[in-house]
Amino acid sequence: MMGSSEVRPEQMPVGNDVSEDVSQEAVDNGGQSAVGDATDVDERFQITNSLVRHVVADDIDMQNTAAGVVQAEAASLQQGLTGIAAGHEVSVTEGATWLVLGGSVDTNYSVSQWIVGGQIEEAQVASVMVVGGRVNGNVNTLLDTRGAAICGLVIGLCYVLFRLIRR
Repeated sequence: MMGSSEVRPEQMPVGNDVSEDVSQEAVDNGGQSAVGDATDVDERFQITNSLVRHVVADDIDMQNTAAGVVQAEAASLQQGLTGIAAGHEVSVTEGATWLVLGGSVDTNYSVSQWIVGGQIEEAQVASVMVVGGRVNGNVNTLLDTRGAAICGLVIGLCYVLFRLIRR
């Protein structure tokens, strides 16, 4: 992990703006919250009941955690909130994400605004848009292929109309 200092949860009340790295002890702390960044972790990294701004790891397992950005070769997110989850293999179970990017994405009983991946497996997922090479499962999307085409057409026509009115 980058940096030599360890940041303890008692030193970091929730909401603090922390620029130091968060150690394994700080984020896997038995229910206490920690805020910070964890980067360049080469092993399996587990985070439970915490707040994390940015995590970069080879393999990460997060439970009941809110995270801004998660970057991992393999990421497993359970019952948490995540802004962006990116990786080769990303799994989201009973969670909410804004953007999921992955070569292989597995989402179960989750809500995501955007899901983008090569192979997407879903079970009871609600999403605004799903973009994938292969999508399997039960997905409720706001924009299907036809809806996205109509939305693009309406936005394009409005743009042209406003450009003509402006002249």
